[in-house]
Amino acid sequence: MYQKRTVSSYVRKLVQMDPCLHAMLRGGLANASAVARYLRPRVELLMGGPVSGEAVLAALKRMKGSEGEDVGQRVASVLAASRIDLKTDLGKMVIRRSPQAADAVGELAARHRRVFLQILQGISSYTVVYESRIREKVARIVPPGSLIEEASGLAALIVISPPEISSTPGVVSAILQRLASRGVNVEEVVSCHRDTIVVVRSEEGGRAFDAVQELITECRSLIGVGKI
Repeated sequence: MYQKRTVSSYVRKLVQMDPCLHAMLRGGLANASAVARYLRPRVELLMGGPVSGEAVLAALKRMKGSEGEDVGQRVASVLAASRIDLKTDLGKMVIRRSPQAADAVGELAARHRRVFLQILQGISSYTVVYESRIREKVARIVPPGSLIEEASGLAALIVISPPEISSTPGVVSAILQRLASRGVNVEEVVSCHRDTIVVVRSEEGGRAFDAVQELITECRSLIGVGKI
């Protein structure tokens, strides 16, 4: 009994991480046996041992018939109402955190309000993502000895979603899962109210854009809306 409950919990999490698959299962549009075969190796990996196909299939059937809020449908609805832009020719600097660095990045943000500029504050560092054309201006404000890392040739996917994203769990994870399934490495992620900004290498920008646009298109089809 304990193993069945564990299989169910893993199956539920894996399905909820894929909003389109979740919505298709709930809508009767996906073959449960085929989905069970697809999920079984992933469940076995998570559990660290063999799992029967029947256990995975039973977990899917219990999920389909369960009561309660359909998180996958909510995620699909938010993504269906989202749009995506791609910003290229970006760079980034990682700066060691200090009072001087705090003043510097604050000044940088105040001076460059009309260009693409994102500042991420971590426990020990700041990450500044910027348009390459202001690279020298960014470099000049970095306190001596504070530069930890610098990279160029980056692109940013900007997913603009409806306000409901703030109260809908799983939207950002669905985007990141789709990128991971396409083999796209994510350099940085910024979530700010309605905007989800994902930074990738420029050479992966087109593939990343297509992957997320495909996800949005699938969600629109699933909930029966047209192009927004």
